[in-house]
Amino acid sequence: MLLRTLSVSIDGIMEHGSWNFGWRSARTPLLLLSAATLLTLSVEPFGQWYLAWIALAPWLAVVANSRSARRAMLSGFSVGVLFFALNLWWLWTASVPGLIVLIVYFSLFWGAAAGALHFLGLSSPSITATR
Repeated sequence: MLLRTLSVSIDGIMEHGSWNFGWRSARTPLLLLSAATLLTLSVEPFGQWYLAWIALAPWLAVVANSRSARRAMLSGFSVGVLFFALNLWWLWTASVPGLIVLIVYFSLFWGAAAGALHFLGLSSPSITATR
């Protein structure tokens, strides 16, 4: 809710202000980059485990606002590539082709999860009250 409120207020400022630098086109890559960065900070050597929960918010926001399941899969795959490239870089000493294959293989799971969340409608919150 807070993320949506902030994006709406920033969009309003950028549309009505004098500095319109294309926030809408830069929003998705910035959210994906922030998700991968926060996830990287949540694992060792940083070990800030609580950031993993915060990192899910921008990722889920992108998945929920994707136009199609295919676009959601691409967003999930790109976060996976960023995250695993930042965290598995040390494997280049063993095998560069193996590192690339491993990054792509692990990232496919992120893409599949994002596509499934979008397709099943589980990424957008639904508030239902039952009595």
